[in-house]
Amino acid sequence: MVNEVSKEAYKKPLWKHHKGVEYIEINLAQFISEDLMIKHYAEACDMILQRPDKSVRIFTDITDINPSLDAIRFCKDIGRKAQRGIKSSAIIGTVGFKTIMLKIYIRYSGSPVKIFSSKDAALDYVTQL
Repeated sequence: MVNEVSKEAYKKPLWKHHKGVEYIEINLAQFISEDLMIKHYAEACDMILQRPDKSVRIFTDITDINPSLDAIRFCKDIGRKAQRGIKSSAIIGTVGFKTIMLKIYIRYSGSPVKIFSSKDAALDYVTQL
């Protein structure tokens, strides 16, 4: 129960640095609540829209999340608006059905996201100059 409580505490998306390059970390894996996942994602999209077009790098962790189709549709609509600001995007945590759903999201949002199995490889991709 302690892990669930600490996992559920809301944390905003963060600007971070890897090899001296700035990126946004979207960590949906830290939430149990779908509402908090959506809030986190929406805040990240707002952060992207505050920057010049094609300038934002994104690392996203969706390990062990299982969003509903309604949540995916909602995020797709929010994400479509933010695509103009994204330079590169990497995601980890996709397996099985989640990979299929992500491919649907990519197709309809126009996201340039690439799928990785390792956080290190994903960060290296996102922060390459």
